[in-house]
Amino acid sequence: MKTHKNLFQEVCKFENLYKAYLKARRGKMNKKEVLEFTYNLENELLKLQYELKNHTYKTGKYRHFIIFEPKKRIISALPFRDRIVHHAICNVIEPIIDKTFIYDSFACRKGKGTHAGADRIQKFIRKAKNCYVLKCDVSKYFPSVNHEILKQIIRKKITDKELLQLLDQIVDSPNQGTFDEMQEAQNSGNKGIPIGNLTSQLFANLYLNEMDKYVKYTLKIRYYIRYMDDFIIMHKSKAYLHEIKEKVRLFFISMELTMHPKKANVAPIVLGIDFLGYKIFNNHKLVRKSTVKRFLRNIKIKIKDYDADVISFDKLLESFNSWVAYMDYGNSYNLQKSLNERCFKNVM
Repeated sequence: MKTHKNLFQEVCKFENLYKAYLKARRGKMNKKEVLEFTYNLENELLKLQYELKNHTYKTGKYRHFIIFEPKKRIISALPFRDRIVHHAICNVIEPIIDKTFIYDSFACRKGKGTHAGADRIQKFIRKAKNCYVLKCDVSKYFPSVNHEILKQIIRKKITDKELLQLLDQIVDSPNQGTFDEMQEAQNSGNKGIPIGNLTSQLFANLYLNEMDKYVKYTLKIRYYIRYMDDFIIMHKSKAYLHEIKEKVRLFFISMELTMHPKKANVAPIVLGIDFLGYKIFNNHKLVRKSTVKRFLRNIKIKIKDYDADVISFDKLLESFNSWVAYMDYGNSYNLQKSLNERCFKNVM
């Protein structure tokens, strides 16, 4: 297996740090910390470069907060300068690591978003025809990632000692946090990667890439797709899928992961596959009910903000259109018409 050396200097190049800065500031140009960093941009980037090269860079303090859509999650945000470092690292190592992923690994990859995943599932349904589908996900995935196992996986591809030292620091950095719920997940061992870090998305895909290879090359499963910690397997035999489910569960144990006890089910494919926000069938895709309910909750809040002059009508419409674009990918003409009338009858 090819490994890569001399990557640390690529990460530290001023041109790469500037490119990382441009990526990190997208959509955040008016944030105070971004404005302050930008005001003295060259000196700030040179300071960051010096710290990296001299191994004096230390990960900043996380800010933790909770979101509740689509479910309760703890988000951990680093200071802006740290986010630049993460982008600089990903600029260099992501193309290398991405090459190790199987074709049917989706999420946080170029050309591998929800629509591509839904299309791939529909293609599998048409090929597999009358069969069964095993749908599973990992219980509390991000808080469960074992640091030592992750570091070993990273070392299969990267041997640059300076870069590994930096990556180890980032992997271990969540232990600096003080948020009670995050610490609770970590108390059982050296575990957890923070939702919110750019590197966490890459590490999360890399960690489950071990399962991808096990399913594809050891179990030799043909119809398999993973989207982050959710995955499906299709086969003509219901009994065989139950056997595979047990084998994957045991593999998870070796990775110190747990299969979600309530989200590991085998069902006939003719009932459709509930995945990536859609109910996917042979010839059509429907927006699932939970997605519609979430849309109604969110747009209701936006309309209240509009009525209170907190946001403009353009911002309200922008939010509505982003949801419509998501639903438009499914067969939802009548649904969209109904929602449009329901949401905007008192606004227009």
